[in-house]
Amino acid sequence: MSLPPFEFPFEREQAHLENGKEVVLKKHAVNRWTRGRNLYELQTGEFLIVEHAQGRLLSASQIDDYHALKNLLDIDAELPPKLQQLLDAGEWPKWERPKRELSYWAGKSLLKCEASLAAHDVVVADQLKVIVRTGTVAVQLLRGQLDLQSGEAREIRGEFIGALFYKYPVDPDRWWGTQDCIPPATVGILELQWPAGTQEMRAIVGEILLLVEPPFACLYGSGRRVDNRLAPTCEEQEAAENALKECVPRLEQLIVRLKQQLEELLNDTTMERLKEQKVLKVPGQDAWLAYFLREITGATQKQIAKLIAGATGGTTEQGTVSRWLKEVDAWIAQSNRSPAPDLPLIGRALAIDPTVLNLGPRLDGRTPRQREEGDDS
Repeated sequence: MSLPPFEFPFEREQAHLENGKEVVLKKHAVNRWTRGRNLYELQTGEFLIVEHAQGRLLSASQIDDYHALKNLLDIDAELPPKLQQLLDAGEWPKWERPKRELSYWAGKSLLKCEASLAAHDVVVADQLKVIVRTGTVAVQLLRGQLDLQSGEAREIRGEFIGALFYKYPVDPDRWWGTQDCIPPATVGILELQWPAGTQEMRAIVGEILLLVEPPFACLYGSGRRVDNRLAPTCEEQEAAENALKECVPRLEQLIVRLKQQLEELLNDTTMERLKEQKVLKVPGQDAWLAYFLREITGATQKQIAKLIAGATGGTTEQGTVSRWLKEVDAWIAQSNRSPAPDLPLIGRALAIDPTVLNLGPRLDGRTPRQREEGDDS
């Protein structure tokens, strides 16, 4: 069997394989099977599974002879000589790997979705809208209400996976987390700076991730290279597809709830306000010192200014302390993490005027500004 004359536009495009090779199907393929999966045999004897939509090449993944043989047997196709020999030898059924449970694919970070948008520039509300929109289509696809083979549907499914599993690059100079360690190179959607009032939505997204990561990682995250023993078998991928269909009722509930929560949030807080929510500057050491002194002692801002000036040897005004405390309060209000208290520095500050300890910590649940002593602000 030889490859028929040029038929599909994508066969003229250059395909980049995972092993670094580049091929043009029209030039390098000698056989083509379009029933079931789009399978091609190259002049080198290698086999490719090709995905395309609307005349454009989407991907080309190399598979080994056993996968190729199984695909052709499934469609009762004429076998190339090398695969016929493999079948006649009777050895290929022995190749079957032990079936791995779906949980095997979880937590392996197989879904490599690199985002071009920096973590500090992401508007979480925008990403939630994408998850709701594309998740709705994903549910319809899994129900069979839409054609998975359509280019638009495939693109939306890919967009759904991307919105959930994008890794956003982090600028270390703008890192919002603790300063006592090196920031991560990238963060996922759950590690972004979520606006106040979105805690339940964050939990919903977290559950969606746990629900769909194993099957999506099995289907799209492992590749099909000949030397890749991690690659799933056809049976494992079929099990992953079935698992996705089984999770549709719960996925639907989560998507609907996320949509409701987002609408409620946007009714109270406009999208413009969410977009304008600035990325806060990480409070400095003196600001955190002022915060912990307030939390530990309940001291007034004037007293805190005196303690910090004595501990650092500088000059600190009550107005500066007020600004520092506002920075830390705003930081914590956005559900950001606080560093561990600098106990030696706090100890030096308290040694300046131990009488402030007589105030004692806040036990009444009220901020120092509400206490009878006041904070002179």
